[in-house]
Amino acid sequence: MTSAGDICRIRLAGEFDLASLEKLKKLLAPAESADVLVIDLRDVSFLDSTAIACFVHLKKQMMCRGGAGTIRLENPSNRVRRILELCSLQTLFDLSDSS
Repeated sequence: MTSAGDICRIRLAGEFDLASLEKLKKLLAPAESADVLVIDLRDVSFLDSTAIACFVHLKKQMMCRGGAGTIRLENPSNRVRRILELCSLQTLFDLSDSS
C-alpha cells in the first residue's frame, strides 16, 4: 500500500472470497480515510460477491468520513472484469486497464 495526499494505492493478489474476507478487510482498512482509492487487481484471479460487498462497504465508509469515495479498480483480468461488469459495478467504481 502506498499513499500520496488523499490518494491511497493498494495492490491485491490471489483469490478473494468468503474464506479470505478478514484478510481483505485488513488490507483495505487503511484506505477508509482516503478521498481516492486505487486498487490494482492485476494479480487477482478471482473475487466473489463477498469481496464486492467489501468494496461497496469501503466506498460508503470513505464517503461517511467526508471523502469523495472514489474507488478505481485497475488492471482487472478478463475474468475479474467480467464479474464486475455482470454486477454492473462499472457504474459504481472506475474500471481501468492502466496504472
